Amino acid sequence: MNIEERIKTCYLNKSLIFSGNEKIHLGSSSPRRIQMISQLKEPVRCTSPSLEEDTILKELQTSIDEKDPLVKNSIATALLARAKAETIPVKEEEILITADTTVLLEDQILGKPKNQKEALKMLLSLSGRIHYVTTGVCLYKNKENYDNFYLSSAVKFRKLEGVLLDTAKRYVKEGKAQDKAGAYGIQEEAGLFVEWIWGDYNTIVGFPLGEIYQSLGGLFHENSC
Repeated sequence: MNIEERIKTCYLNKSLIFSGNEKIHLGSSSPRRIQMISQLKEPVRCTSPSLEEDTILKELQTSIDEKDPLVKNSIATALLARAKAETIPVKEEEILITADTTVLLEDQILGKPKNQKEALKMLLSLSGRIHYVTTGVCLYKNKENYDNFYLSSAVKFRKLEGVLLDTAKRYVKEGKAQDKAGAYGIQEEAGLFVEWIWGDYNTIVGFPLGEIYQSLGGLFHENSC
């Protein structure tokens, strides 16, 4: 399977029904996701989900019967977004949006680094290679009324040597690699490490705004000016 065939949007569930009068409730405290959802000019309530993400992701991956590492990881990532949604109380007049992002290098999942040493090791493992970034999303009103999907994009890093290696070390030392899957945020200075991407840029950032808007566009037409 070539890269183009692997870069796709896939819905695990598509049953969301809404009136068009709902407000958006963001199930995240991530500054970048808060900033991106604000582009839709919709009032936002933000709530952090309460669950052990790493533990649940591993359990989901173990339970999925799929040989392809990317497909298996992508399904687990989408299901984790749904699991997040199920931990957050949602008001009748709200639609909750949750998301989770994972990085896959061959068959190895690169989570959030535990320390600076691990962060630099992750970045060096990506040097000169192609990896896949998947963001899973859940648009949720209740357990019977939700959309759950994932998008995957491919990223190739430049070789991290010379000035780029110095930049990577500084990026890690300044703490910018922490709390990010794969130890980098493409929207930050780490974007300099990227040679090319194939797929949706916002998926790599961690919030596929275009697909979310397409699903929920009816909520924003009145307030989009």
